[in-house]
Amino acid sequence: MNDAARGAGWHRAHARRLWASDLIAVVCATAAAEIALAVAGPVRDALRPDDRLGVPVHALVAVALVLLWMCALALRDTRGEDIVGHGATELRRVAQAGFGVYAVLCMVALSLQLDLARGQLLLGLPLALAAVCLERVLWRRWLNRRRAAGECAARVLLVGSAASVTRIARALARRPQAGYRVVAACVPAGASEQVADAGIPIVGGLDAVAPGLDASGADTVALTDELTVSEIQRVAAELGPRDRLLVLATSIAGVPGPGVRVRRVPELPLVRVDPPRRARARGAQPR
Repeated sequence: MNDAARGAGWHRAHARRLWASDLIAVVCATAAAEIALAVAGPVRDALRPDDRLGVPVHALVAVALVLLWMCALALRDTRGEDIVGHGATELRRVAQAGFGVYAVLCMVALSLQLDLARGQLLLGLPLALAAVCLERVLWRRWLNRRRAAGECAARVLLVGSAASVTRIARALARRPQAGYRVVAACVPAGASEQVADAGIPIVGGLDAVAPGLDASGADTVALTDELTVSEIQRVAAELGPRDRLLVLATSIAGVPGPGVRVRRVPELPLVRVDPPRRARARGAQPR
C-alpha cells in the first residue's frame, strides 16, 4: 500500500468508529429514557399511549428513534472527512440531524393520529442528542492528539510560488487539528532554496505536479493564490483520473469551472473542490 492510500485509509477507519459509537450512544440514551419512564410510575402511565398495534407503542418509538438517528446522521454527512474534527461544524450537523429526527416523529404522530410515546420524544431525543455530542467531543479530542502527532491527516502537496507556498504551509502548521499535513511542494525553477529553508521538501516545478504526487505520496494538492488560471486548470485536469483531493486558496475559489462544488475549509484560508463525479456521489446536501 502506497503512502497516499495509507493516508486516505484513516478516514474510513475513523468513520467506522464513529458509526459504532454513534449507535451505542443512541441506544444507551434511548434505553435510559425507557428506564426513567418505567421508574417514574405515574409519569410513565400518563405518557404511555394506548396500545392499538399489539405491541407497546413507546417501544416501537424507541426502535424508530435509533433507526432515524442513524439515518439522519448519515444524511447530514456528520462523518465526512472534511467534517470530523471541526468542532462547531460537526456538532452543528449532529444537532441538525437531531432536529430532523424530532420533526419526522412529530409528522408521523400527526399524520397517523397516533398518540406516540411522548416520553421518548421529550426525554429520549434530548438524551440521545447530548450523548452523541459528548462522544463526538471525546473523539475530536482523540483525533486532535493524533493529528498533532502527524497522523490521521491529509498528505498535502503545495503548488505555487515560494512566498505563497511558505505562507500556506505556516497556516497549516498552526492548525494541525484541521487535518492537513504538508509533505512536499512544487515551486517555480529557482525558488527551491527559499522553500527548502522552511523545511519543505521540493519534488518538482509547477509543470511536475503529477510526478510530485507520486514522489511525495501526497493524497491532496493545495494550489496557492499566485498561479494563473491556465496553470490551475491544467493541474485540475491532471488530477482528474487520479482521484486526489484538490484544495485552493480562497482568493481563487471561483476558478474551477461549472459542475464543480467548492466548500470552505473551516478555520483555514482554503476551500475544497469536489469534481462533478465526487459531488454526485456525496449527494445534493446543503453545505
